[in-house]
Amino acid sequence: MTGAQNDDSLEGHHDWVHSMAFSLDGARIVSGSRDKTIRIWDATTGAQIGNPLEGHDDYVHAVAFSPDGTRTISGSGDKTVRIWDATTGAQTGEPLEGHVYSVNSAAFSPDGTRIVSGSMDETVRIWDTVTGTQIGNPLEGHDDFVRAVAFSPDGTRVVSGSCDKTLMIWDATTGDQTGDPLEAHNKWSLSNDGWITFPNYPHGIFWIPPQFCKPLWLPQNTCIISQAGYTKLSFQGCVYGEEWFHCVE
Repeated sequence: MTGAQNDDSLEGHHDWVHSMAFSLDGARIVSGSRDKTIRIWDATTGAQIGNPLEGHDDYVHAVAFSPDGTRTISGSGDKTVRIWDATTGAQTGEPLEGHVYSVNSAAFSPDGTRIVSGSMDETVRIWDTVTGTQIGNPLEGHDDFVRAVAFSPDGTRVVSGSCDKTLMIWDATTGDQTGDPLEAHNKWSLSNDGWITFPNYPHGIFWIPPQFCKPLWLPQNTCIISQAGYTKLSFQGCVYGEEWFHCVE
């Protein structure tokens, strides 16, 4: 692997490109843009395949190929998810409607029968690709925009990532959240000299007196047995490093 660019840039969009994805066989690329179109490209020649896929009334924020490569999906600021025939470029069925704000992310299930979408309305939704209907209720729990979604390889779970700094795992059948949110602010550790540090930021941001270190509830703890009790910390909303300026917002 050299890191060299292969041939020329793929040009055709008239505004920012927000999203792109390879087909599973690596032969094609799909892209979505602020120009409200989706385009499919030959990954070998760089040539655009067919005409732009048009229908959205706002920016296209998310695109993906189906596992078999016959379809693409797109999520847009017009609050819809749309399914397209990857060969003809025709939209298949009606737009998938239900989100009340922009759709930021979308993905197929491994068997291609379902779609998961995430939105600025703070919800995750699962859809039937054949009927275009929403499956179950919206998956609710995030406190901010949902920016990323994906199915597990076996299709039984969905994961979502949000501006609330958490990842949540959901049962794709029941819609129930499985376990606690995976919170970035809970990924701290305690150094031998009592300083709390965060991943990728080695400088201590908070010092724990020696007498409180042993009974301190660490992120990896499931329980603590102590006659004197324990101390549990929360760094939700904590800012540090280059993010320090957010403390005055």
